[in-house]
Amino acid sequence: MKTGSATAWLARAPLRTLLLIILVWGLIIGDVIDERRSLIGETTARNDAIASTLALQTAETLLQVDQMLAGLARDIADLPEDGQGFSPRLHEMLARRAASEPGIASVFVTDEYGIVRNSSHEPVSPGADQSTREWYIGPAAASDDRTYIASTIRLRSSSNAVEPGFVMSRRLGRGPESFNGVIAATVPVLKLTSLYAKLSPGEGRTIALWRDDGSLMAEWPNRHGEYPQHDSQEVRQRPIADGLVADAMSGREVVRASEDVPGFDLHVVVASDLVPLLAENWDRTLYRGLAVAALTTLALVMAAWWSHLVQDRARHMRIKAQRAQERLASVVNSLDELVWSFDPARRKLSILGRESPRRARLSRNLEAAFGIAASSADVPKPLRDVDWTTRESVIEQEVTQADGSTTWLLVRGRGVVDDHGRIIQVEGIAGDITARKAADAQLQHNRRLQALGQLTGGIAHDFNNLLGIVVGNLELVAKTADTAPAVAGRIDAALAAALRGAELTTKLLGLSRPRPERSQIVDCNDVAVSIRNLAATILPSSITLDLDLDPPGCLVRVDAGGLQDALMNLVLNARDAMPEGGWLTIATRRRHVDDPATLNLPGTGPHVVVTVRDTGTGMTPEVLERIFEPYFTTREPGRGAGLGLSQVFAFVRGASGTVTARSTPGNGATFDLYLPAETPSQAETDGGPAEALPRGSETILLVDDEPGLLSIMTQQLDLLGYRVIAAHDGETALALLHAEANKVDLLITDLAMSPSFDGVALVRAARALHPLMPAILMSGSHPGVLDWDAGFGPMPWIVEKPLLLGPLAHLIRSAL
Repeated sequence: MKTGSATAWLARAPLRTLLLIILVWGLIIGDVIDERRSLIGETTARNDAIASTLALQTAETLLQVDQMLAGLARDIADLPEDGQGFSPRLHEMLARRAASEPGIASVFVTDEYGIVRNSSHEPVSPGADQSTREWYIGPAAASDDRTYIASTIRLRSSSNAVEPGFVMSRRLGRGPESFNGVIAATVPVLKLTSLYAKLSPGEGRTIALWRDDGSLMAEWPNRHGEYPQHDSQEVRQRPIADGLVADAMSGREVVRASEDVPGFDLHVVVASDLVPLLAENWDRTLYRGLAVAALTTLALVMAAWWSHLVQDRARHMRIKAQRAQERLASVVNSLDELVWSFDPARRKLSILGRESPRRARLSRNLEAAFGIAASSADVPKPLRDVDWTTRESVIEQEVTQADGSTTWLLVRGRGVVDDHGRIIQVEGIAGDITARKAADAQLQHNRRLQALGQLTGGIAHDFNNLLGIVVGNLELVAKTADTAPAVAGRIDAALAAALRGAELTTKLLGLSRPRPERSQIVDCNDVAVSIRNLAATILPSSITLDLDLDPPGCLVRVDAGGLQDALMNLVLNARDAMPEGGWLTIATRRRHVDDPATLNLPGTGPHVVVTVRDTGTGMTPEVLERIFEPYFTTREPGRGAGLGLSQVFAFVRGASGTVTARSTPGNGATFDLYLPAETPSQAETDGGPAEALPRGSETILLVDDEPGLLSIMTQQLDLLGYRVIAAHDGETALALLHAEANKVDLLITDLAMSPSFDGVALVRAARALHPLMPAILMSGSHPGVLDWDAGFGPMPWIVEKPLLLGPLAHLIRSAL
């Protein structure tokens, strides 16, 4: 640089410095504003996610109490008139249910006049008049039995401490038009605030639960003291603009999000104070601004004195920029998402990168989403109508094709505006999130199945205990009492009905929870009869179901539940093929197969053929060729996944058999299931009521927390000659093991007792005292695969309730 040029630059340095300072402060202020907007957006999204999560968790928590109240209402309705008031039986029922639900303070019952009749704390209440309480008035005035949630009150805990809580209540009645009182449960607010506290870290965030009428139900941290009433319009206020609203209590700006609690008239509100959020990010923004100022000043000075170096560097930068563009193009072409730009004036959509089949398909869906392509796809609101003036828009767009298939797009975009604030271009990225949507739906479905499995497992355990008492008493009466033939027939009928109840309970568990397959010898005729009984509830009256069974019996070795599921799938398909009614036949025949190749069977020999035949619409040859393919279906979208017949095929092939199908349009369809025939062993055919039961004289420690079942099993074991030591829980049983030393020869215990000391824990403790002690675990709901540590000796025997005397006697001898 020449000397004159350098002098001129130095003379203009003060002005340049002033302009530099203005520029730097402009950048800092702009950065602060940008950081504030970004922080509000991030906080809004985070609060939305927390509110949605807590709404679901709150609903799950309240639904547990709701289901408990509904179950108690049904149980109370089944009690006799003298058992619904001041009865110890009702008190024990309330106390047991209250103890089984963590976080419930008490459960109590009033009559139709609002007088307390019983509670979980004491069997006979002083009869306090609660008719003016909100939790009584709400259900009493309602026309249905929905659960009512009252506003917060002051509860007194078992330790005499006072804490806030609320009451959930519902009607009691013996008929649809009757009203016989209210059943209610007191729920401490701590049951919810402890949940909210886990998701409320950081200074300035509050989480609250409000009712429709503006009542504050729970808050963390508690800023209102006694939970007063508030205006419902303020409570229901939703986040507006960028999520920033004024807090009604403090007057400060907060970022708020709210979410309805599914199934209840409640709302979760999450709010974050803006002041601490801004303070937390201020230092980082300031330091970054100073760094930008220093670097900018240094760059200007260096540019003035070393212009020739800058020019040389610019040339290198152009080369780097070109290489960067090439790398960017390579990255864009490898992305699963599309990088796009949209010209609103010309309504033209441009896609960055080269085209491929995958990108072309996504591009067509994006064009349909913008509503600018000639397509038969259905788009509720085209993206061209979106207001792109915000800093960034994130939209999930559904595109329904002409064939009914749906594609979900996640579109992120931001508008580019001119000096007058008009949008001249929109830029963004878009990706296909159809798989993620399906995964989210499957996750929700799995959660519902898990909840159903837990519920049915608990019901099945209690019900099988009751069936065990019934079955045990009937067997004792049949074996010990000298009854007339007519009375013996009635006992056998009652015993068969009780075992049928156990079978139905097993089927209920199979619907809610997977069960390990157990191959056994099954009579296909019996399965066909059970299918007829089950199908009576799902077939319309226009369809007649007939059975054509081979009299000698058709025995196969399969999983009985799997065979029943396969036949039910075929029955349901036949029902759908006969919308106007018709005939459905299930037939069984024994057939000797000499040429297995024609039927694609693994071997020759006797087989049982189970046939399901209908008079429905039939199938074309093209459809008949593909019916066993997974996910193939002729139904309209949303009415079938196409897995039923593929499951039938997989089951039959897994049993070393095959399945064939015959059909023509208009002449119905016929399915033949070929299964290898079995001949029952001598032990399976000769056994019967007259068979002598094995007996013994050993000492058995029997443990069960159901008193009735413990009593009847004690009598059964006495009948078999054993010395019985009975215990009602694991702790008592362990104490008896210490006292009896080496006198106990066998441990029989219930699997599901106290959560802290169940049957598995008892067996492990017993093996610590007597390593070689055999053990039998009884379960009212099948446990699946038992998690057993080989360090505690051989795995115990596992048997399902209710237990028949014969199998129990043989099992005891096998264990000993």
